[in-house]
Parts: sequence; structure tokens; C-alpha cells
Amino acid sequence: MWRVLAIEVSTPKDLTAVNGTDVRLKCTFKSSQPVSEKSVSVSWSFKPLGPGMEEQFFYYQEVSFPPDQGHFKGHVVWSGNVLKNDGSITLKDVQFTFNGTYTCQVRNPPDVHGFTSEIRLEVVQSVKLSEIGILAAAVGGAILLILLILAVVFVVRYFRGRQGDASIELQDAKQPSVWWNGKRNAVLSFSVPVQKLDLRLYDELNISFLFLSVFIIIPFFIILMADVKSALQLYTAALQKEQREQGVSRKLEALEMNTGKVPFLEAVNGSDVLLPCTYASCIGIDKLYFKWEFNDNGTMVKVMDSVIPTDNAELVNKRIYRERVEFVGTPGTNNVSIMIWNVTFEDAGQYTCFGKNPKEMGKNHSAIFTLYVVDELRVVDNTLTVIIVSCVGGLIALLVIFMLLKNLTLFVLAKLDEKK
Repeated sequence: MWRVLAIEVSTPKDLTAVNGTDVRLKCTFKSSQPVSEKSVSVSWSFKPLGPGMEEQFFYYQEVSFPPDQGHFKGHVVWSGNVLKNDGSITLKDVQFTFNGTYTCQVRNPPDVHGFTSEIRLEVVQSVKLSEIGILAAAVGGAILLILLILAVVFVVRYFRGRQGDASIELQDAKQPSVWWNGKRNAVLSFSVPVQKLDLRLYDELNISFLFLSVFIIIPFFIILMADVKSALQLYTAALQKEQREQGVSRKLEALEMNTGKVPFLEAVNGSDVLLPCTYASCIGIDKLYFKWEFNDNGTMVKVMDSVIPTDNAELVNKRIYRERVEFVGTPGTNNVSIMIWNVTFEDAGQYTCFGKNPKEMGKNHSAIFTLYVVDELRVVDNTLTVIIVSCVGGLIALLVIFMLLKNLTLFVLAKLDEKK
């Protein structure tokens, strides 16, 4: 029998990126054979959300072979180093159509067998903190408030204790004395500084409570800081993208097509979907030509087109090229939206709203809207939230019980001291 060699490939499980930013898909590997530029090959494949075939879009061996067609064209660059066991790539200017699962496969003959590793990429419009981060912030703030109150109490009790010690010393100095056989003898005092004893016990309990609180708060703040760091990185990338877009919009000063602030939609198979699109022009329109196109695996297929003669005029030469498509826009409000009735899985993909205005020296502009078609809408899983809330509630209850036991212990000791 021959021993089968296997190569280990590792990637992060999930990644989140803001639309229009760059994201690095990290892929590392371990091989039992010597690694060289000639021997190692790395391939990346992509499977979109919902129905769709998995396709290989990138290959590397000595040199990179990026895609020359499809929606990944011009968006993929090699960012790894096989001599350092790194087969990573970077996606430039990510789009909503990049949502899906990416598979990294590495071969180093004869070390060619082994499991591939997958990354699930989610492209979002804006940044949001995770549930863990929000809960960690809330719990961390509550515990910090408790620690602050305890610190104030500790300081007050400390200064009161010092005043008590000073009064005890003063009483010892003023003890009455008697004369016996011509000698002055001090009366012995056997008083016990009960207040000082109570303070020491109180301080020990406070220290143990602070110790317990710190060990509870540290894990929450580690989670919070990691989540905030990730959110800040995404926010910075989104801010840079917005600044770039604002700069472009200031330079355009011409026809602009817009598919809304959220240019994607997830629809259930068999439902009706509105694909929104509006246009704007700084000097008005004259025989504005617009069309809707569908990206069918890199081939642009026309859905409908028409001409708007002037502002507030009706369409002329309206042509619809696909079934179940209807124009529902109103040119008087600069609306050129369309409706797709009874959508199917074949309707999922990118739709481009294109416009060209001869009055602006033939300036044209386009906007993309992405449609996802699913069997059913995803149900939000609240299991993680329930677990976190249960753990946090249990910890807070433990702290409350500890404080009650501490106060009860001090009360009992004080009563015992009074009896003595």
C-alpha cells in the first residue's frame, strides 16, 4: 500500500466588505513536499448565492492568470507568495454580485490530494456592529459603572478608616493615670479597634469583588475592541468610497442614472419585482435614449429600450424584448423603472439601466441593479443572541448575589462585634 500525501489549505470562514472597496481573500497552505514557484499551483473558484454553477475564475502557477471576461474581469489581482505558503488574492472594487462562496485549491505534486477551503463573502452597503459588539458594549458599560461606584465607596471607607485610627490613638494618649508609691502608672486599656477590623474585612471583600469583575469584563472588552476595529476599517473604506463617488459626481455635471441607495434586492421565486431607475440632467433632455440590459454570463441582453423626446413627454418607440417585463415608470417624474412579473431563478443577476442624452453632447451614464432570487427568504437565527443574553444575565445575577452575600456577611459580623 502507498501512503497518500495530502495538502492542508486554510481560509477564514466569513468575510464582510463594503461595496466598492477592496478585500483580500486569504488562503494559506501546508505541504509535505518542497515548495517552489514551478511546482505549486493555486486556483480560485466562485459560486454565487442561490442557484448557479461554480466557476473557476483565477489560476496561478509562476505567473497569475486573471479572468479576461465575466464580472470578475479587472477585479482580481494576485497578492500571495507561494514560497511563504500563501495563495491569497485581492478583489478590487467589490460589487454586490460578488456575494457568494469562494473556494481556494492548492496543488504541489505529488502532494495534490486534500480538502479545499471556502470563504463566504458578504458585500454590504454600510457598516454595522455585530450583536456581540453591542451586547459587549452594554455589559462593559454596566460593569464599568459598578466598578466606579465601588471605587468611590472604597476611597470613602479608606479615609474614614484613617480618621478612626487617629481617634483611637488620641484616646490611648489621653488614658487616665494614677500615683502609686510616688510613681505615675498608666491605666492599661484592653479596648479592641473593632472599626479597624471591620474595615480590613470590608477591603478584602472589595478586592475580591474587583478581581472577579475584572475577569468578567476583560473578555467582553476583547470582543468589543476586535469588533470595533473591524467596523472602523469597514467604515474608513466606505468613507473613502463615498468621497470618491462625490468627487466623480462633482466632475460629471451631466446625465446621471440612479437605481437607488440600495441597488440590490432579494426576491422569492414566483413573486413580482420592481427594478427602480431614475434619471437626472442639469440642462434638461432632448430625445433621451434609455435601455435596460441583463448580464447573462458576460453577454449583455437587451430587456427594453425607448426614447423620451423632451421633459414630461410620453415614450416613443417603446420596445420590450423579454416576457413578463412591463414598463411602469413615469417620464414626468424622471422615472424609467420596470416590473418583472412572476420572477424565476433565470431572472437573477445584474440589470443595467443605461441612458444617453444628445442634448449634453451625447453624454451617457448607467447604473446597475442586482436581483437575487431564492426559494424563501432567510430567517434570522437568534440562537447566538439568546445564548449571549443568557450568559450575560447569568453573570450579572452572579455579581448581584455576590454583593448581597458580601453585605450580609458584613452585617452579621457587625452584630457579633456589638455583642462582644
